[in-house]
Amino acid sequence: MQLPVSWWVVGVLALGFVALALVTAGSNTLAIDLTISERVQTLDNAFVRFVGWIGDHLGGTSFALACLAAGFIAAALLRSARDAWFLAVAAVLRLLSTFLKEVSDSPRPTVAQVDQLRLYESTGFPSGHATTATLLMGTLVFMVARRTDRPSMWLALVAVGATGAIVTGFARIWHGAHWFTDTIGGTIVSLVIVLVAANISAAITGWRSNGQRTAQPQTPA
Repeated sequence: MQLPVSWWVVGVLALGFVALALVTAGSNTLAIDLTISERVQTLDNAFVRFVGWIGDHLGGTSFALACLAAGFIAAALLRSARDAWFLAVAAVLRLLSTFLKEVSDSPRPTVAQVDQLRLYESTGFPSGHATTATLLMGTLVFMVARRTDRPSMWLALVAVGATGAIVTGFARIWHGAHWFTDTIGGTIVSLVIVLVAANISAAITGWRSNGQRTAQPQTPA
């Protein structure tokens, strides 16, 4: 399945991100962020700590680089130019998205507001861990879903992807590293990256395919 995505969807998501960035900008803490952090941090048992550990690693740089390498290897083994271009474009866009933190200039939670696992530096919006984790889940969904037409498989993939994003967002809030809106912002950014990379990779492989057909010599009738 080609999985075409309208650029209107990308535009709506981008506008939603801009709106959220404007709302969260500045030093004032949103009431909803503080309330959610307080409630999430009241949870503390073995399962919650395990979820927190999984979420932190799922959005970590080392794990992301390992998954990127595995993705390129899979694309090479499958001889899929579209998957290779998709991963390359997604990786470049993820790298560029790191500058969004400086643009939004929204501070992280402080020790006076929440309990923190350790001291977290830099600004908070959008959450880098949430962006990375959702992007990893999104690339997995894309690379598998476009090879099947089974609705049950689609639902399973979406469920897995959503679970990964939720787990990471929960972990960052529970550890006191980010606000709820930071994690939502990261999720939106990653969705935009996945959709843009999907469209660009489809266009590139389409152009290459058309060019190869045009370059082939015509056999006389």
